[in-house]
Amino acid sequence: MNMNFTPQACILALALAAATVPAKSDDCSQLEYCGGAQGDLGAEISCTPFPVKSTKLPPYQWATYCDNEDVPKYAGSNKGAKTWQYKGNDPKPNYWVFHGCDGAGLMDDCMGGTAYIEQFGQYSSDSTPLTKRTCDNGWESHCPQPFVHPGTGEVYEWYNAGMWTWGGGNWPDQVANKPWWKNMGLLDTDELDNGPGTAFAIMYPWVCGTTGGEDVAWLWGSAESWRNRLPFGDETDDTKCYYDNEPWDVGTTPNAHWTSTLIPPIWQAYKFYYDDKTQKVKGWLLAEKKADSPTPELYYLHNESQEFELNSDGSPPWMASE
Repeated sequence: MNMNFTPQACILALALAAATVPAKSDDCSQLEYCGGAQGDLGAEISCTPFPVKSTKLPPYQWATYCDNEDVPKYAGSNKGAKTWQYKGNDPKPNYWVFHGCDGAGLMDDCMGGTAYIEQFGQYSSDSTPLTKRTCDNGWESHCPQPFVHPGTGEVYEWYNAGMWTWGGGNWPDQVANKPWWKNMGLLDTDELDNGPGTAFAIMYPWVCGTTGGEDVAWLWGSAESWRNRLPFGDETDDTKCYYDNEPWDVGTTPNAHWTSTLIPPIWQAYKFYYDDKTQKVKGWLLAEKKADSPTPELYYLHNESQEFELNSDGSPPWMASE
């Protein structure tokens, strides 16, 4: 597999189907809670980033959405999730989890349940209940936080997440018609060699702030949904967390979420390729937007994409310490 970014002569017939994301449910009233490490820790991998799943979304409905040959290569099964250990030049140890239609990824907009992807950093020295970190100078709405995994109770120093695409599908934020998308500097996936075995994802940092009056208590569940205690103690129900694909001026410009053309302030765009022979994943960092840079760095345009490898050990990294 090489990094050839010339436009393809044709697009996979699956492209349109892969870009059809399950519709938003009418409400978030039909829920099933998980977490608290009360079951097999190997199964708790799908209880993330909140201890709740909507029965109006996968794996309960839209089961055929993940019926693509590439999904089990990355996620272990069509309705599963699989961990991959990072092997590359980044000095910070980390691992990835690719989710199929396992219900992971439900957010406050009642959407999710499929194609969720996570990148975990090292364990944090912090313990629950956490105290929210604060930022200033315009970063109040973009302040990265540690992440508490509801399935295992582990606290991670940093955590990135997003959605991944397969079967020739385009970038999820592009499919969602984000008004800032055209300013990201990323080509369509069919111009980035999106053949069989290929996946793409944009990863965003995990941020948390106050709810501003929005009811998100249903996302957090109860104390029984957490192995130790609620992530932010008594302040949990008044805390809103999400992977930060919001425009830079959200929180300062009215209706920025719906209208702003300013791109999110921190992100990394990746391409992946699953090798059937080695059963390993090659990855490339195509582009990224750093906190201290006003514009994205588009490595792929200059053949400077950073290559790495993802290896699967067959079980989540946290299982070794259990």
